[in-house]
Amino acid sequence: MRGPARAGDREAQRLVMSTGLSLVVAGIAAVLSLLIWRQITGLEAEARALDLRAASCAIAVAPVEVAAPEERPPAPPQDRVQRERPYLGDEGIDVSAAMRVPLQEVEADGGIRSVRAGDPSLLAPDTIHVVNLWAVWCTACKDEMPDFKALFAARAGDWGERVRFAAVQVQDHSTPRDAYASWAPMLPEGLLRLADRGQDAPLLQALRGGGEQQPLFFDELPVTLVLDCNRRVRWAKFERLGEGELRDLEQSIDRLRGELDTPRCRRQWCGNGRCEAGETGANRCVEDCGEPRLVSPAAVEEETTAAEEVTTSPEVLEPPPQCPAHCARCTADGRCIPKLRGPTATSGRPAEEPPSVSAPAPVADRCGDGRCVAADGESR
Repeated sequence: MRGPARAGDREAQRLVMSTGLSLVVAGIAAVLSLLIWRQITGLEAEARALDLRAASCAIAVAPVEVAAPEERPPAPPQDRVQRERPYLGDEGIDVSAAMRVPLQEVEADGGIRSVRAGDPSLLAPDTIHVVNLWAVWCTACKDEMPDFKALFAARAGDWGERVRFAAVQVQDHSTPRDAYASWAPMLPEGLLRLADRGQDAPLLQALRGGGEQQPLFFDELPVTLVLDCNRRVRWAKFERLGEGELRDLEQSIDRLRGELDTPRCRRQWCGNGRCEAGETGANRCVEDCGEPRLVSPAAVEEETTAAEEVTTSPEVLEPPPQCPAHCARCTADGRCIPKLRGPTATSGRPAEEPPSVSAPAPVADRCGDGRCVAADGESR
């Protein structure tokens, strides 16, 4: 009986031990849970305290009303800005492309000639040119033309031939001769009467510019451009000139005319209107010197002959040299044919020795030199 009892006791002991261990673990878990709960409760209390402290420090700020953005008119197009206030710079705007354009000129006798815009015979070098683009149908052009006439008449004594007015008829189907005849009473004296009659108006195309070049034509008339001594645009207006613009134009012309005798108007470059050294040949400047002329060889020979006739003094014909006395005769080229030596046929006396002469006688061929020259009469 003792053996089974001991086995039961051991079982009971294990049961008691496992139960006690479970109670210990449960107690530890309860303690940890209590600690965690207290920690959470403390953190919540601190958070509420911070919220109360932040609320006590808050400053009431009145709401700010943001005004709606002011409506502004849109910026004008860029070409409009350039038209009203063109920027020409200190050196002006280069118009070399326009100088290559062929134009028609109404000459004083009413004849029409085709000429390049930059031809020196048209736009004289070292001259200020006021270029005005106009058309018969343009009312504003007709209204301002008498103002140009009055201005040039009043300043003719000061400006003289060093300031020229060049009118250019554009966008007009009227013949240049008729157009200028109809406007003759209102045109300035001594003006250049020009017309852009090329297909698609090449002068206007060149003035429209492109790329980095400042446009100088906006498809409206009139247009007034002032070219300085180097044929660069230094003043421009793209509408009818009022009283203020006319005064500004006059002052600008006076200023540019004052530059004519300064080094500014002596600088060399292609496009200044002066055909200078180095602008012909392989590096020809068409704007200043024009296209090279093709001349036939016969024309070149004729011009050369004419130049020689002008520069060479008349030739003085000298009399042929006298034949020396000791020569029987002289040839056409001046050679002496000596007289035969020995006794004469009549007296039998030896012939006299030829007298000495101051001028040396030719000795190329003579009797006694051992050569029988038939051409000199030695075989006769």
